[in-house]
Amino acid sequence: MASTPKNPAHLRLNPQLKYLLRHSRLLRRLLVPWLVCRHYAAYYGRPLSRDTPRSMADIINWAKAWGDLERYAPFADKYQVRHYIKAVAGESHLVPLLAVAGRSADLNWDTLPASFVLKTNHGSGWNVLVPDKNSADRAAINARLDHWLSRSFFLHSLESQYAPIKPRIIAEAYIGDPRSIPTDYKITCSKGVSLHIQADFDRSGRHIRAYLDLDWHLMKVRDGCQSPEVAPPRPTGLARMLDLAAKLSKPFPFVRVDFYEDDGRVYVGELTFTPASGLYFVDPPEFDLVFGQGVDVTGYRLPLGVDPKIFSQAAP
Repeated sequence: MASTPKNPAHLRLNPQLKYLLRHSRLLRRLLVPWLVCRHYAAYYGRPLSRDTPRSMADIINWAKAWGDLERYAPFADKYQVRHYIKAVAGESHLVPLLAVAGRSADLNWDTLPASFVLKTNHGSGWNVLVPDKNSADRAAINARLDHWLSRSFFLHSLESQYAPIKPRIIAEAYIGDPRSIPTDYKITCSKGVSLHIQADFDRSGRHIRAYLDLDWHLMKVRDGCQSPEVAPPRPTGLARMLDLAAKLSKPFPFVRVDFYEDDGRVYVGELTFTPASGLYFVDPPEFDLVFGQGVDVTGYRLPLGVDPKIFSQAAP
């Protein structure tokens, strides 16, 4: 799901407010609901309903405003969530971890394989594909990583699950052929129930996105990306993806579980709690009501029921 480029200027926060929000959880709890509602109204031209959110965009913004998402931080952290994935899905479904660093200067490129992926753990879209280490511009990549480390993704998007995360760089194995970008399979779920599937493919070219039901039938809906005329090839591991998505999503009223597949083997990429920050449009717009079916926001008031000791274990 892609956010549209619309970005009203008055959504920008002044530096003083950014500083206070970054360093005060109390202030975040007080101001974030108001800011989210303000941003939502500016983007969609209507108020956000606290009582009856129905579309998926409404539900995502409701969660940003009133869902207490800071407690989701370990699951949104692309490094820490590996503990949860290992405990629930098994280590074989983790993308192999190659390195962890607090800054680019601590990243030893010489020990990394010929191809890999670099990303920061505390945001969305902050990643670099390195298909060929020998031809990569290391200085430029390191500068980009350090820039991301210095930023708060929470202040960029008001997605509070990112606010408490300690920024890190992680290096992971490149899944599939380094000459192409692997297809990304994303399963939207609620409390252990899969709702629909999103497949992103041909991302090195046109970037095509398909929305599908659980039986892999193409849904006639599109967002900012191109949509295919027919359903893309069904992954051989789809049944396993659906099973893992159900298990991993069980504690959460709304989450998207992202997968990759390589030669029939399924890998869990990450858990996404607020896709596109809830700021996007679909065509036809009525489909966003379909996407929101099956999600009950009262679930955000319930305890997660996940043993916190999972995150105190040694890193996989």
